[in-house]
Amino acid sequence: MAGLDCQVCGKPAVGEGFVEGARVALCEVCSEYSRGFQVFKTYVPPKPKYSPLQAAGPAVARKPQGELRLVEDYGQKIMQARGKQGLSRKDFAKKLLVQEKEVEGFEQQKFKPGEAMVKKLEFALGISLLEQAD
Repeated sequence: MAGLDCQVCGKPAVGEGFVEGARVALCEVCSEYSRGFQVFKTYVPPKPKYSPLQAAGPAVARKPQGELRLVEDYGQKIMQARGKQGLSRKDFAKKLLVQEKEVEGFEQQKFKPGEAMVKKLEFALGISLLEQAD
């Protein structure tokens, strides 16, 4: 109940009481004008019990991932993959939850898709649109 404001004056509320027959949140000052005032029971979440971490095994050195970039012919790849699935631009746009003009822009390489859109396109079409940058 913490975080409520007094419904009479707007100050932070400390409890509830009845004012003119209605149960409302009240501050200390306004609680004097109420009947049946009760202070909020504050909820204190239990402290989590932490267990010591155990090593999963020897640490493996990861290869640093280089910069990824969009392939040069991404528009052609998108168009071909969409065609293989037998989807029109309109149907494909609905599947991606974007406008048809946006799909057209990607296919004609007028628009460059952002990271999230690249992931959507790759997942929907089952293709890869990114390559390692030199």
